[in-house]
Formats: sequence, C-alpha cells, structure tokens
Amino acid sequence: VCDALAAEGVVFTGAAVYSAFTGFSHATMLSGLVPPRTGFVTFLGRLQTGIPWLPEVFHAHGYETGAFIGAGFLGRPQGVDRGFTHFDDSFVDPWTGTDFAGLFQQPTQVGKDWTRELFEWIRGVAPKPVGCRDAKPR
Repeated sequence: VCDALAAEGVVFTGAAVYSAFTGFSHATMLSGLVPPRTGFVTFLGRLQTGIPWLPEVFHAHGYETGAFIGAGFLGRPQGVDRGFTHFDDSFVDPWTGTDFAGLFQQPTQVGKDWTRELFEWIRGVAPKPVGCRDAKPR
C-alpha cells in the first residue's frame, strides 16, 4: 500500500515558503495570501474572517470536506476549521508516544458519499505515514 501511494506522489525539490512556521505556511497554501493578510503574524496566529479560504470554496461547490490535524497550532482556536464538514484536531504529536495510525485510517469515514467530490487536508507531524518510511516516490 505504501509503495503504491508513494508511486502516485510528487516530490517538490525546489519549493519555497514565505515562512517556515507551519501555521503561516498552511494559512498561505489554503488562502493564497501572504501570512500578514491571513492573520498568522505570530506563532499562534488566528485566521482572519472575510479572506478567501480554499475549504469554503470547495464546500460551496458541493465538495465534502474533511481535515485531520496533528498540530496544536492549527486547530479550531486558530479558525482554520472554516468550510470543513468534518474537522478533527484531536490528534497528538506522534513523538509523544500516541498511536499515530488512526490519523491515516479515519479519513475514510469522511468520504462515505461516493457521489460527491472530496477535499481532505491531513496535517501530521511525521513526514510519511508510520510504516511507510521506505516507500519511494516517483
């Protein structure tokens, strides 16, 4: 399974970000705006209301949307749950010893209606799912 997943993946070798902080970068990726315009101007920023937010756009166009977040600084308190029909920010950093496998099993619960398009945002701490560390992307 891991090799098949990796074979369909893409590796970006020349990517650049506005900020190395996760909240800043994710807010930029999902809004198309630089961090100062998103509301993430400190490590624990909060998403500004009234800015474009990709999950809301997908949801408005009939997509089922789900987010599974394993970082305490990207949760409901930061406002990034906007536009998600399912939002779970209860996953804990795997380095604390918490079972991380559930993060990669639960998203299947979102796409129950196979007639709808699906947008999922999965943000874990591990660079690859546990058990997939040797999978080779194309």
